[in-house]
Amino acid sequence: MAALSILIIVAFAFLTMIRADLIRNVCIKTSNPSFCNKELRLDPRSKGADLTLLGKIALQKAILESHVAIATVKSRVHGGAVDDCVEAIGDMILVLKKCNNWLPPRNKNEVGNLLTKGWEAIIDINACNDSFINHDPPAKVKAATHRARDFIEILLAVANTF
Repeated sequence: MAALSILIIVAFAFLTMIRADLIRNVCIKTSNPSFCNKELRLDPRSKGADLTLLGKIALQKAILESHVAIATVKSRVHGGAVDDCVEAIGDMILVLKKCNNWLPPRNKNEVGNLLTKGWEAIIDINACNDSFINHDPPAKVKAATHRARDFIEILLAVANTF
């Protein structure tokens, strides 16, 4: 009986180690691995998570941060850039919501769909920042859109790991 208990403890420790490595393996594929590691580990759902759950966490946080970015734009910016930026982020949210259809991906085509939509979302977030034609976006807007982009990159890294 004691041997069985030890075996169960060792197996659990090994599985936990594998899951921790999964987060590390995903995060090294992003442009900001420390952000990825910190944000995924802060989410209690990431303990023991598989790739699908890590993708869902990143997707949910990307959508949440996109809404934060819209609120930030509306509170910090005046003029035509607001409408263009908000429209681009709105498009991004619609694109990201489609990604739920492919988590978990059932085949390589669905992995391709995740990657395509993830890159479309990156293009949309860039379009928001580009809507400030004669100047850079305000610092808080740039920070909010960058945070959303970082979560999209985590989703792309997960898709590339499937």
